[in-house]
Amino acid sequence: MRWIRCLDCGERYPLEEILRRDGRSEDPPVCGHCAGVLKPDVIFFGEALPEETLREATWNADHCDLFLVVGSSLVVYPAANMPFYAKQAGAGLVIVNLSATPADKMADVVLNAPAGEAMGRILEEVRQRLTGSCA
Repeated sequence: MRWIRCLDCGERYPLEEILRRDGRSEDPPVCGHCAGVLKPDVIFFGEALPEETLREATWNADHCDLFLVVGSSLVVYPAANMPFYAKQAGAGLVIVNLSATPADKMADVVLNAPAGEAMGRILEEVRQRLTGSCA
């Protein structure tokens, strides 16, 4: 949500730049290059993933050592396929989510906890191990 993208030419702008430029205008912001309509550079529910993004995600899932799912119910496809691709390619699978997901049975680790809380604890543990191993 920190980036804005033109729907016509694909130009990206920092959100702050658009807010400074357009303020609180009632008109939708337009691209400075082609005058196309600007929208947040995220995929909203119901929108298709860009083909290149999906292709890259699939390649990365097929070539990773560890696949980490954080805060996803894994019910929206095609993105929900990614953990299955990773596991099929031999990667470890960790799922951090409040509720059960369809991929829990094949996961190596499942943490049913709030994502922010669990990831904070995981990052702190990693920092401690990295710092301790260097001392």
